[in-house]
Amino acid sequence: MEITQIKHAFRGPHTPRSQTRLIVIHHSDSHHVSAAEIHRWHLQRVPQWNGIGYHYVIGPEGTIETGRPHEVRGSHAGAAINGVSIGICLTGRFTQHRPTTAQMASLIWLIKHLQDIYGELEITPHRDHTATICPGPLFPWAELMKNLEEVKEVRFNTIAELPDWARPTIQKLINQGALQDTGTGFNLSEDMIRIFVINDRLGLYG
Repeated sequence: MEITQIKHAFRGPHTPRSQTRLIVIHHSDSHHVSAAEIHRWHLQRVPQWNGIGYHYVIGPEGTIETGRPHEVRGSHAGAAINGVSIGICLTGRFTQHRPTTAQMASLIWLIKHLQDIYGELEITPHRDHTATICPGPLFPWAELMKNLEEVKEVRFNTIAELPDWARPTIQKLINQGALQDTGTGFNLSEDMIRIFVINDRLGLYG
């Protein structure tokens, strides 16, 4: 899948996030619109917003468009949560219909892509953080969580298959002789890799 970079004209500079702990899922509560259209809406907010508050927008055909750069604060879930989260908006009104199959497939891919960058992130609905029903009662939350768990079961057999955040640790373990190719690859689960990376960050591997 691809992420389409949209060059939004923001009012001013962005504020970098000091940490990233969450991904917050939204619906646009509207007809299907582009990231550029949401940007125009958010520029009209009072008090003035810097522009689109989400970091990504997923359309009905599964297209993924950028909003704010993923490394900066958004405006989508309240001040406290904005400082530690990435906001993903699926277009549509999920009080009236479900997301499309293509939207859900792209959402799962995007979540995994972001976790390759940031490591494990908690996935939450907007309604967990503010007084709203967003992303709507027809958003298939249990189905999303189940599918994300199934994706976690993927196994990694080569350095090239690993996410960027895990490669230095696994290469270190290979160099130390702690990990060896079994003949069919390393056969590491994502959970195993995360444990290795946490241990490495704690200094347990030198």
